[in-house]
Amino acid sequence: MTGSEHAVVGLAVLLLNLGVGLWAVFAGRVSQAPTRPLAVGFVLSLVLLTFQIMLGADLWTQGLRPAPSPLGEIHVLLPFVAMLYGLWVLVGTRRVRVSQYAASTLFTAVVAIVDVAIGQIGKIH
Repeated sequence: MTGSEHAVVGLAVLLLNLGVGLWAVFAGRVSQAPTRPLAVGFVLSLVLLTFQIMLGADLWTQGLRPAPSPLGEIHVLLPFVAMLYGLWVLVGTRRVRVSQYAASTLFTAVVAIVDVAIGQIGKIH
């Protein structure tokens, strides 16, 4: 696994979560109950985020750091926070609402943007 492959998957995480998040925002205007396709999109976004975290952990164990400390640690920890939030929305809430899907996926998109920025900073150093 290389850093550039990790970056491509990170871009996919960003785009998928942005797409599902915007879809959830617009779907929330009609109903707060998530449709099956929206729920599948949400689960796929979590699966892709988990895959991205696994790739990053692989790079980390090879000694490849995304940026100097403490940015490197932030780059690694933020996706875990996003994944835990998404899992809480998926299984930890009694009644899932579309607004929770939107909040989780848009938060993950923001995390992906921050992580891309940190990765770019790491390329400069």
